[in-house]
Amino acid sequence: MLIKVLFSIFIVLGLFFGSQIDDDLSDDSLALLERLDGDSESTAYFYLMGIFANENEDPIEVGRVLVKEYQAYEKDDSYKVVEYPRENKLPLPDGELFCHIWKKGCLERLFDSDTEIEALLNDHATLLTRIGKFHSFDEYRTLTKPTVSEVYPEYMYIVQAERLRTLEAISAYNKGKYEIAISALLNQYMQVKNSLTLQDNLIGKMILLMKLSEIVDVLSVVSSSSKMRVEEIRGLRTDERSFRLVAAREFGILYYGFQEMDRNTNFFHDDLKFPGWLVRAVYKPNMTINVITPEYYRMESLSILSPYEFAIEVDEGEKLSMSTSQLRNYFGGKLISINLNFDEYIARFMDFEAKIELFNHLHTGFDQAKNPYYNSGRPEVSADRACFDGPLKDDRFLRCLRIAIPLVETNTDCSSSVH
Repeated sequence: MLIKVLFSIFIVLGLFFGSQIDDDLSDDSLALLERLDGDSESTAYFYLMGIFANENEDPIEVGRVLVKEYQAYEKDDSYKVVEYPRENKLPLPDGELFCHIWKKGCLERLFDSDTEIEALLNDHATLLTRIGKFHSFDEYRTLTKPTVSEVYPEYMYIVQAERLRTLEAISAYNKGKYEIAISALLNQYMQVKNSLTLQDNLIGKMILLMKLSEIVDVLSVVSSSSKMRVEEIRGLRTDERSFRLVAAREFGILYYGFQEMDRNTNFFHDDLKFPGWLVRAVYKPNMTINVITPEYYRMESLSILSPYEFAIEVDEGEKLSMSTSQLRNYFGGKLISINLNFDEYIARFMDFEAKIELFNHLHTGFDQAKNPYYNSGRPEVSADRACFDGPLKDDRFLRCLRIAIPLVETNTDCSSSVH
């Protein structure tokens, strides 16, 4: 009888201790985490973190102090971060001239506001100087840990500053200074493109891509209405659209989040506490992370495909199968079922290649505009834009090119020249 009792106890203890054992992180998971172990200094990152500093202060030093504050909070979540005083921040331009470029009537508004433009440029000269300085850096590395509570740079300062630069070129165009306007837009395009290449997080990369799209649309309208040919615009190289570092940071957000859930007594409910061993019995962070890891490598590999290859992969590619042990990791399986889909973000970069194809045909004399997704097919042309079809939705007209707006004199032959 005693032997049976001891044996039963042994079995129970074995099951208990077995339920507490998690897998080791896979080599692929560890490799992604290693990408996050970068430089401890990045002047460009400090500058962007402090870009809103008062005009009498150095953005680099302001950013450096803020980053140290955020890093202190990462180590101890009871630490009270000392934020930069809101009242001291550089004013952020706003108003109708800072509309979303893909919204109806926005581009038309920009070309009909010369008086407002001059006032804005004078009022925000410091911001214009700072965006130029930011683009002069040849490095960029996010220094904070990727988590759901991560503090991002105030990208709106980049968004509005780039709009100011675009408005400045439009102002030159409105004054008949066509060559100056075109040169300014081409220079802006190259600077934003270089900064996009250095960005290592998804939000920053998407924001800079949208600014590139805006610049190309404005350049197209200026070129069409002034009837001036411009040089060929180069699209994004493989390394410029690569999500290699983006994949690592997005993976890091999930990794640190899943690790924080391990043995968390509030795992099941914020108001109810359960013993940590019970949580570990039904949730294994490493097992969960290892299963999700391939999705981030897929993101990276998709980003360096050609639009043609991307369209095939989206339409016909085999979807990743993610599953884990329902016995050892039941709640990890529930987390895995959350849909991770980065295709739409990568598609925006592919769509942008279609816009470049349209631009180079219309404005540099390319013989034929071929849809880069399908290596054939003519664009759909309306009075004010030309668009290519694609595998995913394009609500922001990234694979469309503006060729005219009603408020400017347009080349009546431009629509018919797109084939």
